[in-house]
Amino acid sequence: MRRVVVVLLFLAVTGPHLAAQDSLDELANSPELAFAEDISQPFLIWDVSGGLRMAPAADFKPSPLVTVWPDGRIRAGSDRPGVEPRDGKLTREELYQLLQFVVIQNRFYEANTDEIRTAIEQAGNGPRIADAMTSRFSLNLKRGKHTVQVYALSFNLNLYPQLDVLQRLSAIEMRLRNLSALVRLGDRAAVEAMLATVNRELKKKQPDVRPMEKDEVLNVRSGSQGAQMIVLSRKFVGDEAAKTRQQLTVVYEKKNDGAEPRVTIHRVKGK
Repeated sequence: MRRVVVVLLFLAVTGPHLAAQDSLDELANSPELAFAEDISQPFLIWDVSGGLRMAPAADFKPSPLVTVWPDGRIRAGSDRPGVEPRDGKLTREELYQLLQFVVIQNRFYEANTDEIRTAIEQAGNGPRIADAMTSRFSLNLKRGKHTVQVYALSFNLNLYPQLDVLQRLSAIEMRLRNLSALVRLGDRAAVEAMLATVNRELKKKQPDVRPMEKDEVLNVRSGSQGAQMIVLSRKFVGDEAAKTRQQLTVVYEKKNDGAEPRVTIHRVKGK
């Protein structure tokens, strides 16, 4: 399967800047974030499996949805035929922003598969869901390899919002979905052009809503002759959530390279 290489990837920044060289060196040598000795191996892998999906052809070899290496290489993989893996590159600063988000901010090493399963079982008698997908996160740093699996993560998160570990893992999954989508979009110019189009339409139709940003890109699908569909999503938080209890979804579509993009905006009532 041919891979398309993205020369430059620029990412959303959700934490403090780490540009100072001494700060990066300090993080690189910290016991919490130091890489394992074999830096040729990926340190982070995220994938989903199962669910009501048609089985691919026997000769199709899926790859994890996100794989990240210590040198900053990142691959958006493929779980279905017709979608090629794409490669990008994180800067050193972006790499440690991602590590801080996963390891420190969302305390990944504290999450435990069996404990999560038990917590869900003890949380109540909510409805069960069959044939959902399983989210699998794997991190391999100098401190050790740690893997966490959660069945029906989004469903259980909505059902049991009091379980903080589900909130943290969901945040990690959303961050990794965003990284995968940005890799598939390509370089800075492509992302900025798409956002400019989206935000012109948003200002026209929903002037009360602040512009969408690159960290809200959730999914990118490309087809033949330049066809493209991009989904951006925002959950309102804080006072904004209390007032509106809505989720904003924006869909950007192009039928082919020469077609004018179409932008549709949805504000969906939350629970």
